[in-house]
Amino acid sequence: MGVIVELNNYSEISKPNIHYTEEKKLNNCNSSYYSASDRNCNSSYYSASDRQQPQLCVSAQYCDTFVQEKEEKCVKDYLKSKMKGLKKLKKKMGFAPRTGSNSGTNNLPPLYFHQVHGENVRVSRDGTVAKRYESFCKGVAFSSRPVKINEKVYVKLLEISTNWSGVIRFGFTANDPAHLKYALPRYVCPDLTNKPGYWAKALAERFADQETVLFYYVTAAGDVHFGINGEEKGVFFTGVETRGPLWAMFDIYGNSTAIQLIDSRAQLNNARR
Repeated sequence: MGVIVELNNYSEISKPNIHYTEEKKLNNCNSSYYSASDRNCNSSYYSASDRQQPQLCVSAQYCDTFVQEKEEKCVKDYLKSKMKGLKKLKKKMGFAPRTGSNSGTNNLPPLYFHQVHGENVRVSRDGTVAKRYESFCKGVAFSSRPVKINEKVYVKLLEISTNWSGVIRFGFTANDPAHLKYALPRYVCPDLTNKPGYWAKALAERFADQETVLFYYVTAAGDVHFGINGEEKGVFFTGVETRGPLWAMFDIYGNSTAIQLIDSRAQLNNARR
């Protein structure tokens, strides 16, 4: 183990400055935890007179280090086995943490459209579809409940026209839509985004094909990420204040005439197939 050296090899190491007494050797190197080879500092291989020679042990410091490493390994192995057992128990009881970026968001109830919306919007299909029936504006809509950090909002572009220019705008608001019933403007951008607590941006028209599924979410840092048909596209915009509740916000604008909120759980199941 490198702890004991025979007398004929003594010249190959430096002489220790500390006299390694029998008491010290017994305390550090003669524990029943160690094997016979590990306890050579006090082994009967050496005579009593030999064991009085400090050069037979490299040094008290080296022996202490060896013993400490053995003890630390024993403790680490014990804790490791206990942690494995705890993880298995938690898994059986249903307390094991979920993995992945959507941890904590997969069991949320589906999103529906809020009853407060723009003048030209009609909500149908049990609150999952919002359609703009007239003009190209007054298509503001919101989610019925606040969304969580990292919760993905899935939106299908059900109907696309060619009569106008521009497409859906989407983002978040920190203002409860229930308080906006009689104060909705014509547009999200810039009418609402110029006010505190509203953040949104227009989707690029090259992504606005019929049946396209858009998704987006906000991180704890306030960065909004988006993707198309399951493919992440990156950061859409930044600067969202995330310390309070946030509702999803939409403007069914221009050539986007109808959108549908998709249950994120169904979308995840489709992606796994």
